[in-house]
Amino acid sequence: MKKLWSLAICFCLILLLTACGDKISPKKVGDMLSNEGIEVTFGDNMEENYYHYFLNKDANFAIYFLKDTEEAEEQEKSFKDSKYKTYLVNNGNLIVYYYMNGEADQELDSKISNFVEKFDELIEDK
Repeated sequence: MKKLWSLAICFCLILLLTACGDKISPKKVGDMLSNEGIEVTFGDNMEENYYHYFLNKDANFAIYFLKDTEEAEEQEKSFKDSKYKTYLVNNGNLIVYYYMNGEADQELDSKISNFVEKFDELIEDK
């Protein structure tokens, strides 16, 4: 009986460690952005459900990790008709950014779009 309990506890620990490993770290996101040729500065707010960055010194960028698609859609609506550009990514993730100087940068927009595609694929694989 003790062996059965030991086996069950080991199994639960393995599942727990595996689940914790699936979380995408702020550094991983920063590395993915850098790989697109974007200059990344980590913002002052890196919480479990929100990562904040500055891109190329003129764009404010954030990812929200929300509970579900419905919550992400509600959050996205709060950014509509504003200076923010938004991307809904599967599993309830919302990416938002805006240019602090008010001038859009087509090249940066393109790089962010490429990042979003890769981020979406990464989340989908998890």
